[in-house]
Amino acid sequence: MKTVRFFTLCLTLATAAHARIIYVDDDANAPGDGRSWQTAYKYLQDALADANAAPKPVEIRVAQGTYRPDQDVLHPDGTGDREASFQLISGVTIKGGYAGLVAVDPNARDIGMYGTILSGDLGGNDVDEDSEWDYWEQIEEPSRAENSYHVVTCDAVDATSILDGITITSGNANERWLSIWNNSGAGIFNSAGTPKLLNCTLSGNWAYAFGGGMYNVNGNPTLDQCTFVANRCWGFGGGMCNHDSSPNLTDCTFSKNSAEDPWDTGGGGMCNLRSHPVLIRCSFDRNWADAVQWELYGDGGAILNIESNPTLTACTFSNNSAQASGAVGCYYSSPVLTNCMFTGNSSLTDGGGLRAILSSATLINCTFHGNTAATGGGLGLAGSDSLLVGCSFARNSAFYGGGMNSCGEWGRPPSSPSLIQCVFAGNTALRIPGYGGYGGGLANAISSPVLSNCTFTGNRADEAGAGVHSRLGSVPEFTNCILWNNLPQEIQGDGAAPLVAYSDIRGGHEGEGNIDADPCFVAPGFWTLGDDDDVWIAGDYHLKSQAGRYDPATQSWVIDDVTSPCIDAGDPMTPIGLEPFPNGGRINMGAYGGTAEASKSYFNAPPCETVVAGDINGDCKVDFLDFHFITLNWLRDENP
Repeated sequence: MKTVRFFTLCLTLATAAHARIIYVDDDANAPGDGRSWQTAYKYLQDALADANAAPKPVEIRVAQGTYRPDQDVLHPDGTGDREASFQLISGVTIKGGYAGLVAVDPNARDIGMYGTILSGDLGGNDVDEDSEWDYWEQIEEPSRAENSYHVVTCDAVDATSILDGITITSGNANERWLSIWNNSGAGIFNSAGTPKLLNCTLSGNWAYAFGGGMYNVNGNPTLDQCTFVANRCWGFGGGMCNHDSSPNLTDCTFSKNSAEDPWDTGGGGMCNLRSHPVLIRCSFDRNWADAVQWELYGDGGAILNIESNPTLTACTFSNNSAQASGAVGCYYSSPVLTNCMFTGNSSLTDGGGLRAILSSATLINCTFHGNTAATGGGLGLAGSDSLLVGCSFARNSAFYGGGMNSCGEWGRPPSSPSLIQCVFAGNTALRIPGYGGYGGGLANAISSPVLSNCTFTGNRADEAGAGVHSRLGSVPEFTNCILWNNLPQEIQGDGAAPLVAYSDIRGGHEGEGNIDADPCFVAPGFWTLGDDDDVWIAGDYHLKSQAGRYDPATQSWVIDDVTSPCIDAGDPMTPIGLEPFPNGGRINMGAYGGTAEASKSYFNAPPCETVVAGDINGDCKVDFLDFHFITLNWLRDENP
């Protein structure tokens, strides 16, 4: 059996090593046979025809230059056929960025220096893009009237179809009322294909309906280090639209893409329709969605999700904008975002960073900083039971819910998000005449969130509820939380009193285990006067401890001269989680309680350096206090 496997491996390596190479250079003399740089094909279509008939695998090396899909050896001046396209082929790799015949070493490859461009500008007469044009002026611009509907097509190709180091530009899928074929996917139209795109750039492609840069329908492509810039559509997904598709994107960039429509549009960078893409370390910058009637799906400056469940890890969203959902919009979707950052995004209505309507978003260790909206400066939830763990909201602003707004949908169950170990610091609820100024950190309307180990500090509201404001029957529940130095009030509402237990509230609050004491943050954040407005100076909300507290700057443990009263003050029935030893056997209040960064317990003596059997709280003694912790958790089982 091992011999057979070894033989198969050797055969595979031998086949890959002897893959046929076809050469293309627009400086070559036609007709050429593609067998060397000196006899290269002049036109890429001739190389694709050769590769299609040849045994696979095949590698096509394309020199710097511009290649149009309507040109071949029989039509050197082009046919002007707008349906002409470069069709990818399974088993064929197209690699651009070669120096070609004009260089001493034609095989020198640098995709930045030796740009290989596949262009849909069949007439070679496109005028330079004017960023001030509106979409309709661009899509109807006369010089683009003859451009290809799709520069590249992928019809049911598999993962052995590879596009590497190529720029795709000037597609114009502008047919309005015909089938989806000629009004979507101007750069790349992918139908049921799983191609790989490596180091590719899609720029300046425009579509009427879906996916200005790329449209995937029933397709699952893989993209690595690709860039989508200045692509536009009249409908959904300026950069990319996924329809019943699940692409995988790693280290990709979406910049200045847009979706624009007077009525119904969304997803300036990307739109997902019943799709489940996976994005890792992707960035979305200055994308936008522009629609007049945004109560439809006219939102999602960076990404719009409709009945979709994308997974995003370590992605960044900066300076994206829309009438609603400045960066990410979700409808009937369940996205999962981990370690993602939202900075400087803006919405004219709800959700400057992200908005989830009738959706269940999961946000883990995500940051919302400096986003703005009318409601929900950082995050807006409507009819949502989303989960937030370890998220941070700072310097976001809105008229209602500076950091986050959570509301119910009329006629549907109220919102009931869960927030665990989250920080709201330096967010602002502004007031305009007759409206706003409530809930600097969090605003609730027909919403009853459950908050555990959350910290609210330095939030401001022009009217009331600087930390948390609730109305319309909202009853938030707080456990192990800290609300300190929010102005004018920590918690305020016009309905039933919130449920608060084992929390530190400035001014005090009714409820079991609550305290009113300075939490002794390591470095409280504060507001200072800047050139144009107040500026929030970020702080460190770890709790001081004479036994040791974590310093994220040095990634070390520091001994303080005081110990926070919030240490070992949380609900005794709450698991201590990952709190380091000595931990007192009881969870800390605040955002770091229950985590590996929880401040250590101090027992009026230097920290215990030994482990004593039966010592539950870490004070180097086995006594009735340890027995007390055991009895509190006797027969407890956290498994479902």
